[in-house]
Amino acid sequence: MYDNFRVTTDHAEIRRWVEEHDGVPASVAEKITPNENVGILRIIFKGERNPENLTVMSWDEFFTRFDQANLAFQYEKSIPGGKKSNYYKFLSCDGE
Repeated sequence: MYDNFRVTTDHAEIRRWVEEHDGVPASVAEKITPNENVGILRIIFKGERNPENLTVMSWDEFFTRFDQANLAFQYEKSIPGGKKSNYYKFLSCDGE
């Protein structure tokens, strides 16, 4: 079984992983017509096209929202061959 995923709520670990993968914290920005995705947290990685609906945010703001939403961060440590993987996912700690 390929068990190379980790789940954490530790702010320092999350920030370290994101920065090691050339990422920055972001959220879905409010548009003229608000929708249910506004405020959802994302990571933007260097070299990836930044969709216009994402807004880069500070780490303080990111972790405030992360904690308020009671989230955990799942990430892939590496992929076969030792290469870095940018796979991540936010998980609800509320069991939803």
